[in-house]
Amino acid sequence: MPRPALIIGMVSLSLCCFTTTTAEKVNSMETTTQLHVNVTPVSGQNMETTTQLHVNATPVSRSKCSKPPRKENTIFLGNWDKETYPHGDTVTYSCRPGYIMSRKIKLICLEGKWEKLGNGYCIKRSCGHPGDIPYGTFELRYEEGFVFGAVVEYSCDQGFQMVSRQTTRTCAANGWTNEPPHCEARLCPPVWDDSVQVLTSVTDDEFTMGHAISFKCRDPRRTLKGPPMIFCTEHGTWDSDPPTCKNYVISKRASCTVQENDMRKNNIQLKDNNKLRFEDNENIQFECVSRHNISDPTKLMIHCNNGILKYPTCNKTARLCPPVWDDSVQVLTSVTDEEFTMGHAISFKCRDPRRTLKGPPMIFCTEHGTWNSDPPTCKNYVISKRASCTVQKKDMRKNNIQLKDNNKLRFEDNENIQFECVSRHNISDPTKLMIQCNNGILKYPTCNKTVNTPCGRPPQIKHGEIVSPMRESYRSGSKVKYVCPYLYKLQGPKEIRCQSGTWEDPPVCFEPCTTSEEDMRINHLMLMSGQSKIYCVRNQEKRKHAQKCYVSHNGKIKFKCLPGYKISDPRELISQCDRGVLPYPRCF
Repeated sequence: MPRPALIIGMVSLSLCCFTTTTAEKVNSMETTTQLHVNVTPVSGQNMETTTQLHVNATPVSRSKCSKPPRKENTIFLGNWDKETYPHGDTVTYSCRPGYIMSRKIKLICLEGKWEKLGNGYCIKRSCGHPGDIPYGTFELRYEEGFVFGAVVEYSCDQGFQMVSRQTTRTCAANGWTNEPPHCEARLCPPVWDDSVQVLTSVTDDEFTMGHAISFKCRDPRRTLKGPPMIFCTEHGTWDSDPPTCKNYVISKRASCTVQENDMRKNNIQLKDNNKLRFEDNENIQFECVSRHNISDPTKLMIHCNNGILKYPTCNKTARLCPPVWDDSVQVLTSVTDEEFTMGHAISFKCRDPRRTLKGPPMIFCTEHGTWNSDPPTCKNYVISKRASCTVQKKDMRKNNIQLKDNNKLRFEDNENIQFECVSRHNISDPTKLMIQCNNGILKYPTCNKTVNTPCGRPPQIKHGEIVSPMRESYRSGSKVKYVCPYLYKLQGPKEIRCQSGTWEDPPVCFEPCTTSEEDMRINHLMLMSGQSKIYCVRNQEKRKHAQKCYVSHNGKIKFKCLPGYKISDPRELISQCDRGVLPYPRCF
């Protein structure tokens, strides 16, 4: 008899795979497959049982990704206009014009989400220095350095004019746009007639700012009508019309004699000269007598015009203020005489130490010959305590000073007060800028206007860069700007100024810190993930952890102990960068 048929039921097997890294996900199977095996017995004459095997494999699809995101300053490589993309697809980005790539920028579709492949990014392309121009300068606008999008605007020095239509250059994707502009000197034209002869040595007919031309008549029988010397101004024009000699014939030109009484009337005296007689057309130089001045010093030089002298006149510098205080007060200011002129300041105190001032402790002589206020008195005013001081804004303006790091104006007796010079002024002894309130009296320091001595090239700094235009010489008051590289920290002012031939102290670029895999291994440490304000490079083998991190000066990096190690105080796992040096905690 044939054996009973052996019936084998349906066997269902499910095979699946798992991944540990992004690379393994890409190389693994794209779908999960369910395998159905059917075994059916078939009876035969010579065989006890014949078996038929039916295998059905059904793929199970993974989640798809939507359109890949657009990243800042990047463009897609290839066409990515479809609405969805399958698991495993990789999108590659390129940088937009004007930007360069630090590393490759890629995303991969994994389980319906786009994940990063690497830490690439786009940074602005540098155009380098835009170029200096003769007789001009430029200012950097819109950016911190000479990178894509930066604009430099050129301007000409005093006495020069721009002859180019474009005054700016822009850092574009292919470098700086257009050529640097050109500055040319403003020229004064030769506008005199042929009746005069130019005495100044002239190599060509191009007269620039500050050029002075002297004249005399070609015909010795004639005399100049007009100034004997003219100057070319910064605007390309002469300061006055040139002289002429036409139609001024003389039979015999007379000499001139300077009269003592005329000089006294006009408050002048001869300068560096004792002679009183001068020939026709000869120049005569005067100066003002003591305590007198003139609005235009060039008028102190005249010339003999056929026996006629037109004397300049100097005026008294200021009216005198009278000594109007009584004998109950004592003058503290050193007084050499009793002639007090405009700006003269007088300080007082009571002769009797038991009394106190009634009125201001200091008064000033005005331009009208009067004091700015009534002088104080000490009669019948017995004191009980010493007076405080109030800083007057008008007194600070007169002395070219301002309060330093302080906004209050009232100070107690014996309290120190720190001043500083206003812009473009200085003082020979900076220690005098600190004074003390003395029973209501303040002796203000005085700052004088700085001399416009130019500076040479500004100081270079380690690791840093000057982004302002570089020149061999800088006018007093000019500024230059410094920047530090990425992750370096600038300590000090971003800009320094040229002051009377000397540059202010430049800033410093503090180095960042870099973690060391060797130091972390020795101290049984690993980097804490998810830290802000630091830049990290990922480990390609273990993507969850950073391989190396960078942090700026004073920045902090968090560590954690390797598995199997501990530390007594977890707060020690935070290290602070100090000028490129990073201390490591140790786990045991």
